[in-house]
Amino acid sequence: MTTRVISEAAIACIRAEAENRCGYCLTPQRYAMQVLEIEHLTPRAAGGSDEEENLWLACRLCNNAKGVKTDGDDPVNRPARSTLQSTNTEVAPALLLK
Repeated sequence: MTTRVISEAAIACIRAEAENRCGYCLTPQRYAMQVLEIEHLTPRAAGGSDEEENLWLACRLCNNAKGVKTDGDDPVNRPARSTLQSTNTEVAPALLLK
């Protein structure tokens, strides 16, 4: 298995963009049980890259629930939406992942 390294600068940028909160449940780092993880919106297993546009911050619980999924139900707006819509402009609303 190839080891991939995401730069510290990219990690800092992702954390800042997410306001140091899980991009799904919005839990701030200070309340998370473990260090928030950098996760892949399009998982590596589905061909996702380590490019910054494909990376997001997630708590362990949300990251494990998401797994290799790339869409889920938005409990606020109701229609299914892609997790890829969660990057760059806003922190994503919580998604009930299928």
